[in-house]
Amino acid sequence: IFQSQTGNLLIILYTFLPIPFILFEFSGMVHELMEGYGKLWIIRAYRKDRLYMKTMISCALKLLMIVLYQILIFSIGNGRWQPVSGSQILWVMAAYYIGLLAMVLLQLVLEFFVDASYANLISNLFFVVSLFLGNLLLPAEKTEWLGTVLFPNMMFGTRNGMIYQNAISVEYGYALSYLLGIVVLTGYYGIF
Repeated sequence: IFQSQTGNLLIILYTFLPIPFILFEFSGMVHELMEGYGKLWIIRAYRKDRLYMKTMISCALKLLMIVLYQILIFSIGNGRWQPVSGSQILWVMAAYYIGLLAMVLLQLVLEFFVDASYANLISNLFFVVSLFLGNLLLPAEKTEWLGTVLFPNMMFGTRNGMIYQNAISVEYGYALSYLLGIVVLTGYYGIF
């Protein structure tokens, strides 16, 4: 989080750029379960919870491939970035993956209530609004908790405390636990 709003807007743009494409990849999966091929399985007495679990595992594996590809692309041009230790790199990648998984699962849960395109739009808006509000809420000690509740902020190393930044005092262990909790809750709610 920079002092300059222009710098913040540019970083948020870079951060948000792959998210619509990633979420679009998983858009409509629940609709297919309820109306398409999944309906055929359910009619043939296949358990709904098992079918949704298979869908979540499939999403998690696809997302892992996407994140590994992003890391590969990023590592080509990382000469300009500050050096980060190996353990920090692993923690940052894990938080990014878990946060993206939480976003995908949130989108899947939203598809139970609204059309897939609206669920995608709501997920994208939630992501962008969270990052913009995080710029305002995370540096202030009184509102830091609200910035962490907006979990897309916890996906990034400089916002979740894994990489030191003067303006942020979030503990990365709590941030990672919080992201894991979001994944478990959205997964459980989708199964339920």
